[in-house]
Amino acid sequence: DRVYAPKKEVVRAAEEAAYPDFPTKKDILGGIGVESEFDPKITTGTSIGLMQVCYKSHAIAPKSLFNVRFNIQKGSQILHDYYISLGRDRTAALMAYNLGINAYRQGKRRYSYVRRVDSVKKLVSLK
Repeated sequence: DRVYAPKKEVVRAAEEAAYPDFPTKKDILGGIGVESEFDPKITTGTSIGLMQVCYKSHAIAPKSLFNVRFNIQKGSQILHDYYISLGRDRTAALMAYNLGINAYRQGKRRYSYVRRVDSVKKLVSLK
């Protein structure tokens, strides 16, 4: 299995952006591993940076999402907001983050994404 060794700046930002309930630092790092493989410069369509935050959906200036700390803070905030609005359901929050909240509310599901996040978070080395 691959071991992910994120840069200290990423780990610190994940610690700062973590919530006591969800997402935790490990949840954030697992999500980053799946979304961007820890590449802060990655862009996929309208999604940018480590957490692949969609600037159009969240009305964020695209350039700002290349800032590691801001990207992780926004991604964590979005995950936490979904977690709260979806009844404190971690699985639902992760799927909504990946699919988009509207697609999730329309009944789309992607359990494979949740499994990948959980798998990657176990492989993150914090040394």
